[in-house]
Amino acid sequence: MIEIKYPPREEIENCKKLVVSAAIMRKKTRRPGLRTVFHGCGAAGFISALVYVLMWWLCAGLKSADPLRSGVAILGAYPLGYFAFSFLSVFSEEQCEIVELKSALMFPYFYIVALRTLYSSVAAVFMNLLLIAAVFRDVGGVWSLCAAGTAFTVILAAASLKIYKKFGSSAAICALPAAWAAVCLLAGGSQRGAEIFNYAIQTVPLAVHIIVAAASILGIAFYVGKVEFKYVDC
Repeated sequence: MIEIKYPPREEIENCKKLVVSAAIMRKKTRRPGLRTVFHGCGAAGFISALVYVLMWWLCAGLKSADPLRSGVAILGAYPLGYFAFSFLSVFSEEQCEIVELKSALMFPYFYIVALRTLYSSVAAVFMNLLLIAAVFRDVGGVWSLCAAGTAFTVILAAASLKIYKKFGSSAAICALPAAWAAVCLLAGGSQRGAEIFNYAIQTVPLAVHIIVAAASILGIAFYVGKVEFKYVDC
């Protein structure tokens, strides 16, 4: 007969206290860190960086060739680098079944996607601002374009996030930016469309564009906060 030796009662109680304290500390963590949010997104980041460079290289070429359509191109390209990353990051996770793995973690997968949407869309906006300040600052109405591009990027990101929540597929993420690109291509392909677009950008006061952009960023932050409250705090 095998005799099983149990640890002393005091050691058992100390072990229980350690487990309970660890659980309490874990519960106090409101959100995952950046390493968790962007885990496994290296390839998506690299490919989207190439897309980002290609988009703005085309815009730079169009600026000297056709100044009228350059404004349409700049606004059209503004959100596309971010959306390439957003689509590729979720698509790659679907292919290697990381979605199922991350869904089993403390933080729900949709919450991680929501945080990634917030962080990467805001980061993309600032990257675009720096690039435009360096390359496109002589384009007419460029700062109104920046503010409008910021607003559209964040609004499309929030809308795509809600669509992803409904359908749960990476294809849902690319639906809105695809429609956005089609609209911009139609506007840029038409002389009259480009003229109307540029007139609208230059007519609306810059302050209005800035207010809308700021409201859009606050709106997506508020939406992600609601997601956090629903999935983490409850």
